[in-house]
Amino acid sequence: MIQRLALAGMLLMLARPAWAQETGFTIDRAESVFGVVTHKGGVAARFAHNHFVFPSEYECPMALTQGTIESLAFSLTFKTSALDSDLPDAQKKWYPELEKCGVLKEPFREISKEDRATIREHMLAEDQLDAVGHPTITAELIGLRRESTTFGETSWDWMANIALTVRGKRVEREVPARIALKDGNLRIDAVGAFRFTEFGIKPYSAMLGAVKNEDEFHVFAHIQARAG
Repeated sequence: MIQRLALAGMLLMLARPAWAQETGFTIDRAESVFGVVTHKGGVAARFAHNHFVFPSEYECPMALTQGTIESLAFSLTFKTSALDSDLPDAQKKWYPELEKCGVLKEPFREISKEDRATIREHMLAEDQLDAVGHPTITAELIGLRRESTTFGETSWDWMANIALTVRGKRVEREVPARIALKDGNLRIDAVGAFRFTEFGIKPYSAMLGAVKNEDEFHVFAHIQARAG
């Protein structure tokens, strides 16, 4: 009797559908980025810079909970103080993708190490991201739905509902995405627009506003991951 029950249990386990088991993914951090592009503005914008900001360290568990792309789930968390700005190698690597997405029309200008340090100091200050008062930033994928659209020179086949939390304020938005899964390799591209004022931040300005950041900024994600 006990043997028959054990055999029946094994058969039930084998009969479970493939999607019943969650599939986790490991991100290739060398070929992935979660970035933000800020845009220069003001009457003296030609003397200013667009900026490329991204976390150097982050946690991002990612999985297909039911074996389909629609069931993709991930939650990105990183320390506000882990943000880097305008690293030359990253600017050169990701600019072509940002241009295709319609986020930028001109390459980033290279910024000296000293100026990058000053920019980062302003970025983390209390009146901007407030790294002391709000030490973490999160982005969560809430849901996916199929929808073909065009953004920039790129065609997108999904709309991703993203919740971005900055300075303790959570903003949800649908952004276009491309997602491909083949032989255990997952690739995700996504881009979307937010505004600093949605998070209670007045865009940085200097020289009485002659040089400033535009209110609108873009989030950009390129993720390559492997199952297992």
